[in-house]
Amino acid sequence: SRMPVTDQTIFRLASMTKPVTAFAVLCLVDRGLPNLQDPVFQYLPEFKDIPICSLTNSGEIVVQGRPRNPVTILHLLNHTSGFGCDIGKMEKLTAFDKASVDHYIAFHVKTGLAFEPGSQQMYSPTASFDVLVKIIEQITGTDFLTFLQREIFEPCGMENTTFIPNEK
Repeated sequence: SRMPVTDQTIFRLASMTKPVTAFAVLCLVDRGLPNLQDPVFQYLPEFKDIPICSLTNSGEIVVQGRPRNPVTILHLLNHTSGFGCDIGKMEKLTAFDKASVDHYIAFHVKTGLAFEPGSQQMYSPTASFDVLVKIIEQITGTDFLTFLQREIFEPCGMENTTFIPNEK
């Protein structure tokens, strides 16, 4: 819009939520709460039996097998989990699946991993980091935004930082 940027300009965080989420996880790791090698199912039991799945040309989800290794926190952080990175599966998302983080994660658990955890790297636009959000909430007993504001944004003097800006 060619409007000048001022100290009142609001910017959307968009993909900058990933390093903020990663930093939040690493703060907890530094405190000895999770370990980067912890299996995700330790915090979210639905990950215990997550399959490796592929899509047929007709869009059917086919179970290819079970991973030899569990998805770990480190896999989620470095995009090697196989979780939430298959574009074809993403096209199957419904409004219900997008309605909440819990629904979104359940969709991805149902559609499975794209590959054996740790065997390759493929960008996970949101799913891996949504799982990290749920792990943070599980460990801290507080909602993610409250944790970020208390532990990161306020101590860093980022009092106007949020994922959902209001009119102020």
